[in-house]
Amino acid sequence: MKMIVEMMKSPTSSASSNSTSPNTATPSSKSQDTDQTSRVFDESSIPALSPSFRGRDDIIQSLLQQLTSLTSNPVSTLLGPPGFGKTSIAVAISHHLLKQKQCLVCFVSFRGVHGIEQAINRVKIALKKSICREKQHDQMTLRQLVQSLPRPTLIVLDNAEDILSPDSKSQDSSFDSIVKDIITSNKAIKLLITSRVRYQPLDLTVTDNEVGGLHEESARSLLIQLCGKMSKANATQIVRLCGFVPLAVCIAAGIIRYERINPTTLIQAFRRDGLVTMETSSPRLPPEQRIMTLIKTAIQRLSPKLQEAFLAFSLFTSPFTAEDGAAVVGAQNVFQVQRELASQLHARCLLEVDPVHGRFSMQPLLSQFGREYSNSSPKVRNSLQARFSWHFLHLLSDNLKQSHNGPEAHLSFVNFTNFEWFHLCDAFRLSECLDSSQLRNLRSMSII
Repeated sequence: MKMIVEMMKSPTSSASSNSTSPNTATPSSKSQDTDQTSRVFDESSIPALSPSFRGRDDIIQSLLQQLTSLTSNPVSTLLGPPGFGKTSIAVAISHHLLKQKQCLVCFVSFRGVHGIEQAINRVKIALKKSICREKQHDQMTLRQLVQSLPRPTLIVLDNAEDILSPDSKSQDSSFDSIVKDIITSNKAIKLLITSRVRYQPLDLTVTDNEVGGLHEESARSLLIQLCGKMSKANATQIVRLCGFVPLAVCIAAGIIRYERINPTTLIQAFRRDGLVTMETSSPRLPPEQRIMTLIKTAIQRLSPKLQEAFLAFSLFTSPFTAEDGAAVVGAQNVFQVQRELASQLHARCLLEVDPVHGRFSMQPLLSQFGREYSNSSPKVRNSLQARFSWHFLHLLSDNLKQSHNGPEAHLSFVNFTNFEWFHLCDAFRLSECLDSSQLRNLRSMSII
């Protein structure tokens, strides 16, 4: 934190917030919906549905039956390794239910959340946005907010593994308290929890749903959709080398499409990287290691400028704006981020774009790889971390001075508060940058 304070005294250049015209990798402004309830829920929480999502009809139908049946368990889980599309399935289900008006949907992402208090605040923020924007809801407890839901509601708790993992600051019993507060406060509530780690409550029955790889035909279809025509033999070999994992198939497609290389050339590169095995029943690499090898291949093929942008964006634990990205990557303006950096990373399937909410995000496994990869270049890592700290501390300070609306004031606060090395710093040092009332606000938001 001392480094942050010193930077406050000697500021570096920051990116401007000039607007720019949209393109394929530029989030646009939110669309308006005539139905007030649907509009509030859609804008406040549910991510955009990926146009490349496919091949999950069986598990979606099974989950829809569980989540709409009056006699099924109130809690369902979606389990699987990273990169297998758990979040995409949950998003698809959320949009389906919202479109059919079968129930309200509140989507809560736990990306980067490690403490139980942060998790509770994240749920409360999403519920308050979904129920009503009036001030009387600010002081409500989680139970009171759930009781206020106007009709049957699905609450999605996405990426819960950080809270459930053994090294988490919270315990399973604490997560149990969130789940029980929700389902006992309102009998019309259904919960869908996505996680890499199995949720095993002591006195609650949960319906588990396992997510596996895509069927070969669906994986081939996804590959061809993303990168264009190719022979069935080449497509089959590539998706087998990818282990039928959706994220791996997307990354492979991004390399072929953006670099315009022959699929055979990519297969040869995979052979050099140790991915080759035609016997998918006994693969040489487990799925997660296979994906990490693919990610490494994709990153090493980037230009130095794009590599640095990838590492900068990997610092974000939650969706971020083009302005945030420009400040952290050190870009001259927002236009450079949207048209040059984000656009190219998006074309390579290394960055996600949400045009509905106007934000960018990175898949957790890609973000994890970026953080680990940056350790090989301490100079670059330190420069990115310094810009990150400078930008978000000032953003936090400015918003607290201008508004006392709580953690809803700016979604990007989450990125600063969840930045892992921030928790190792002495919070008292913030007193050199913020006044006592602002420090009280930070504590009330469970930031310090």
